[in-house]
Amino acid sequence: MVLVGNKNDLEDERVVGKQNGEALARSFGCTFLEASAKLQVNVNEIFFDLIRQINRKTQRPRQAKQVSSQGFDQLEPRADYQYDHSSSRRPSRTSDQFKDCCILL
Repeated sequence: MVLVGNKNDLEDERVVGKQNGEALARSFGCTFLEASAKLQVNVNEIFFDLIRQINRKTQRPRQAKQVSSQGFDQLEPRADYQYDHSSSRRPSRTSDQFKDCCILL
């Protein structure tokens, strides 16, 4: 989670101080960033921070790869995929397998 103080470019209209935002973020155990879309300040950083958090949370030991003599990686099929050998479609997952899951494209 990231707590964002937006419209950072409107300093004279500030309602919540930076220290209050930082304190609230600490109480939530999250990052605090002040941003301004108008000035393009920290907009990308918000998303980068979220992606880093997601990646940290979802990191799992990777399957060991064996490299064949042709240089291709040989991986065993994963049990959570449903393979359709009758077509060249990508493997599909059931909707239950996407519960509590984030997909980054």
